[in-house]
Amino acid sequence: MKKERFCYMDNLRATALLLGVVLHSVLAYAPRSTNGWISSTPQQYEFFDYIFLVLRPWRMPLFFIIAGFFCGYLLCSRSTFDVFKNRTYRIFLPYLVGLPFIVFGPYLTLEIWQEKLTNVPYLLTLQEQGMVYLNSGHLWFLFCLYEFILLLIILVYLHLYTPSVTKFFAHPVSLLFFVPIAILPALMTEYVPYLTPDRLYPQAWSFGFYGVLFFIGAVLYQHQSAIDRMIKWIAPLAIFCVVGMIIYCLEIPEAPSKEEVKLLWAGDRLMGNEQEISLQILQSFLVVYLCYLSLALGKRYWSKESQVMRYCADASYWVYLVHVPIIFMIQMPMIDLHWPAWMKSAMTLTVTLTISFVSYQSLVRYTWIGKWLNGERKRNKVAVDVSQ
Repeated sequence: MKKERFCYMDNLRATALLLGVVLHSVLAYAPRSTNGWISSTPQQYEFFDYIFLVLRPWRMPLFFIIAGFFCGYLLCSRSTFDVFKNRTYRIFLPYLVGLPFIVFGPYLTLEIWQEKLTNVPYLLTLQEQGMVYLNSGHLWFLFCLYEFILLLIILVYLHLYTPSVTKFFAHPVSLLFFVPIAILPALMTEYVPYLTPDRLYPQAWSFGFYGVLFFIGAVLYQHQSAIDRMIKWIAPLAIFCVVGMIIYCLEIPEAPSKEEVKLLWAGDRLMGNEQEISLQILQSFLVVYLCYLSLALGKRYWSKESQVMRYCADASYWVYLVHVPIIFMIQMPMIDLHWPAWMKSAMTLTVTLTISFVSYQSLVRYTWIGKWLNGERKRNKVAVDVSQ
C-alpha cells in the first residue's frame, strides 16, 4: 500500500527546523542573548533581536503540532507496538547517541577557547564557575517528543484517542479558546519569552505546553476538516498575529542582565520580575494562532509536492541534529574579529547550511545513518535511450 503523504505538513516541518538554523546562527549577535549564548560577541545587531522574538513564539510549537499529527497518522495505520519501536529507534536512540556530545561539548569548548579569547562570552565564564546545569542543548526536543509519544500510546490503550473522544478538541471554540487557555498555566511558570525544557529529566511545564500542542496535532489528524476550516480564518488570524506580535515586541521585558542570566541557569525562572499577566495571555494566544495561521497557509498554498522541498524535508532532521556544534565551531574563532555582526551571522549561516547539507548528501542520505533516521532512500536510476 502506498504511503500517504501530507506535503504541506512535510514542508512546514522542514521550514520549522531550518528556521531553527537561522535563529541559532544569529543568537550570538542578538543583544537579547548576548549574556546567554556560548559564542556571543561584542558585535551586536538589534535587528537580530526581532528575528528571535518573531520566531520564538511559534516555531517549535508548530513543530510539535506537526509531530503530533504524524504520530496520529502512525497510530491509525500501525499497531501501537510498531509505533513504539519505530519512534524509539528514530527519536530516542539518536537522542541517547547525541546527548554525550551535547552535555560535555561546552566543557571541551571551555578547555579549548578560554585562554585564547580576549572577549570571553559571559556564559563561558559561568561554565568555568560551574554555574551552568547539565542540559540536553538543542536535543531537548527529541526527549520531549519521545515522552509525548509514550503518553499518546497510553491514551490509545485507554481508548481516549478516538474520533468520538477527540472531536471536542477539534471544535472551533476549543481550538480558538480552550487550547490557548490550556497552555497558559504552563507558560505562567516561565520567563517571558519562555525558555526551553532542556533538563535531563521530564519537566512538568513542558507537558502543559508542548505536550498539549502535540496532542492537538494528533487530534487534527483525526479531524482534518478542522485544518480546512482554518483556511477560512486566514485573514482574522493574520490581523491578530501582526497586531499581537507588534505589541509583544514592544511590551516584552528587557533582556536579562548578567545577574539574571546567572539566576536563570541556576534554575530561577525570575517570576515576579516584570511578569505581566496580560503579556502571558497574549503570548499564549500568539503561540496558538501563529501555528494555526501556518497550518492554514500551508494547506492552502503549499499542498503540491516539490522535489526541492521534498529533499529539504528529508534532510531537515539531520541538518537540525548537527547544526549547533557546527555553528559553535564557526563562531568561536570569530569572536575576537572586528567584523560587523551581519557579516559574521551570514558566514555562520552559509557555512553551517553548506556543511550540513553536503554531509547529508554524502554521508547520510543513502547510508545506514539515513535509513536509521528517515528510512531507506533508493537512488534514482537514470534511464538511457538505447535507440540513439
